[in-house]
Amino acid sequence: MDRKRNNPTWCCDQIEEKINDYKSSLAEIKEEEVKRQLEIVIDDLETILYG
Repeated sequence: MDRKRNNPTWCCDQIEEKINDYKSSLAEIKEEEVKRQLEIVIDDLETILYG
């Protein structure tokens, strides 16, 4: 399957938005394992976005 990639600037904007959404939801999460997994996702996305 050959798929065209989105514009890099748009992708970065979307990743930043998702990171902020995920960070906001951390305060509402009670289960520590789920919270830790979300922190890992945030860290991974920030590493990809900001190197």
